[in-house]
Amino acid sequence: MVNVEERYEGRVVVATLDLPKGNVLTAAMIGELTDVVSRVQESPGARALVIGAEGRHFSFGASVEEHQADQVGDMLPAFHRLIGALVHCDVTTVAVVQGQCLGGGFELVLGCDLVFALPSARMGVPEITLGVFPPPASILLPAKIGPAAAQEMIATGASFDARRLRELGLVNRVLEEEGADDAVNAWVEKEVIPRSAASLRFANRASQRALRRLWDEDIGAVEKMYLEELMKTPDANEGIGAFLEKRRPRWES
Repeated sequence: MVNVEERYEGRVVVATLDLPKGNVLTAAMIGELTDVVSRVQESPGARALVIGAEGRHFSFGASVEEHQADQVGDMLPAFHRLIGALVHCDVTTVAVVQGQCLGGGFELVLGCDLVFALPSARMGVPEITLGVFPPPASILLPAKIGPAAAQEMIATGASFDARRLRELGLVNRVLEEEGADDAVNAWVEKEVIPRSAASLRFANRASQRALRRLWDEDIGAVEKMYLEELMKTPDANEGIGAFLEKRRPRWES
């Protein structure tokens, strides 16, 4: 489900989501990605972790089935541990995004330091259409693109394309569809490989202090709100049930 390749004698690790057709983030995949981040963090020679995806789409998001009331209590904290591991990773993390990148898939991208996107990329958090909200995005998205644009995405479920997110400061580079892999490799060889691994870690640790502090201060409260308050409402369970049953939700409020 997650293909892992070491390049440049282990200085760069490439993790590729590979679960056709939409690279849905299951609990198993979340566990695999968490292990990858942990191994990279503990590898003294690692300079970058590149996260990409096979197929036309980066990820349709986290498994909706695992958001049901009897599973979400295990799934959500595990997913938050993954995003927290990315936020706290001292090795430079790079997401390379194509096609649909939604929900938990977009939150995975938000946990990374840098974002490269193909013109086909569209990113968003459509959880509100299921009667829920995206906990990591509610913390990270305002910090990365500003409160107004973040609120629009979270409250309406709107998706933005690569160029719009480039304007908002989330996407670092919009790559050409043809030759995207070569462009990423060229960037790695120019900007990552020649650098000191130790110095890169200190640079990342210093520049990410504010974001890490924000994450640590808020994720516990937001997770508790989701699990202990939201998931006790009829509408949250109705929205998830309606999605799985492929019908329109019938909201109570």
